[in-house]
Parts: sequence; structure tokens; C-alpha cells
Amino acid sequence: MRIPEPDLTQAEANELCHAASCIFFTLLKHEAARNNCTIILPSLLHPPESLPPLATLDEELIEEGMAFLARLGIIIVDDRGRACMPLFRYN
Repeated sequence: MRIPEPDLTQAEANELCHAASCIFFTLLKHEAARNNCTIILPSLLHPPESLPPLATLDEELIEEGMAFLARLGIIIVDDRGRACMPLFRYN
């Protein structure tokens, strides 16, 4: 069986994963503040350096990163493009 050529270059895949990480940690902080709780993650899950704010990322890259996280089931994006994390319960 022949392995198909990837649709993304390695640099594009890295950029997408970097954007997804920025989105994930931004949403995690937002949801923790919104639910008045503290999130403790193992050091393995922490990025090696501080991630830039979402405002520094290209809008298209943010949309792609959100779609990627949604496909993984990490976030839910509503019809208006707002994201939330299903691991939080809302009252």
C-alpha cells in the first residue's frame, strides 16, 4: 500500500499545532476564570515556553486551529464561532 503525500508541509503542521496550543491554553484559562476554579496540569502538558496571545496569530490560522481542536473533541464551536471546552460543566 502506497502512503499518500501529506497535504501539509512539516512547517505548516508545526504552525497549526502551535496555534492549537495557543487556543487550548487561552480557552483553558478563560474557562477556569469563568468557573472560578484552578486548573493543575502535569508538567508534561505545559508548553516549554510562554505561548503568544491569540491576537498575534493570523485569523485564518486561528480558525484552522479551532477546527483541529474540534475534530479532536477538545472544544465545541457553536454556530457563531464561539468555542467552549466540554470538560467544564456549566450551571
